[in-house]
Amino acid sequence: KGDADLLKRIYIEAKNAGRESDLLICHLGFPEYSCRYNAIGNFTKITQVATRLTNGLPSTGEAAAFKEFAWKYVNLVSRALDEMNLRPTYKLINFYITRLEELLLRYCEDGLASKQPDYHSWIKNFIARNTKKDKSGNGVPPTRKEAILAYVEYTLESRQNVIQSDLLSDLYAACRLDRTYYDKITASVGPLLEKLTTGAIAELLSPDLSTEDKRPVFNWLDVIKNKKIVYVGMDALTDNVISSTVGNAMLSDLVSVAGHLYNFGLDDHKTPLPRICLHSDEFNEVIGDEFIPILNKARGAGFYVTAYTQTWS
Repeated sequence: KGDADLLKRIYIEAKNAGRESDLLICHLGFPEYSCRYNAIGNFTKITQVATRLTNGLPSTGEAAAFKEFAWKYVNLVSRALDEMNLRPTYKLINFYITRLEELLLRYCEDGLASKQPDYHSWIKNFIARNTKKDKSGNGVPPTRKEAILAYVEYTLESRQNVIQSDLLSDLYAACRLDRTYYDKITASVGPLLEKLTTGAIAELLSPDLSTEDKRPVFNWLDVIKNKKIVYVGMDALTDNVISSTVGNAMLSDLVSVAGHLYNFGLDDHKTPLPRICLHSDEFNEVIGDEFIPILNKARGAGFYVTAYTQTWS
């Protein structure tokens, strides 16, 4: 949860040190005043996107199987977005997780077309070959969607050696699943994505850089490079599900950044790593699979952790 006294103290100390302009405030409870942050937009491996998003889902009993299915299809959407050079956001994943056929068509037009030199000519020839005449003698061509799906089938059946990855076949197979079955196995992630993409918090967690929104957008690597100060309030008392999901994703993002710093430093180890001081209040709420790697592996990346808790266990 947020702590007004802690925020006030951080602001006063930053101002006293002449670093007021370096202070960034991210608070889920006050999105209109908060910096924007995409918890799934930066990664070293594309699979981290699905892991961060689905970490907040129940993982005990029968729910564990549905969490694995949710991970599989969130990962499929993330891979397609990445192939099209689109940065994953909660909004994009929420849109396409229920519209896989639209994602397949967009992937073909925006991704596959640049890799397959015969793509556009094949589509054009297919439409010409399959144009039928109606009763009035007018030509009725197939839709572009029908032509694209025909090209996908043709590619998968007769040109397997040309396909560079299995993304196309995975997308096509997912599109052919029974809709009722697909909705059932991905139902667990739907409500979570709706919470993350509804209301004012949507623009906070899925920042669109093309809009006139003046609120700054930050990522951890830039924060560390520029020696910024970041205060984060998760507003856990208001909505524990959102705070837990975003908090877990944020910590996983930090672990990924720690790995990058450990391997490459800020500039291929040309300058010493800065001291990164991470203060965590209500520590018992965040300790878990996402935080433990920071405690036991991130010292070599320059992380120093100070934890505050009222619950010793």
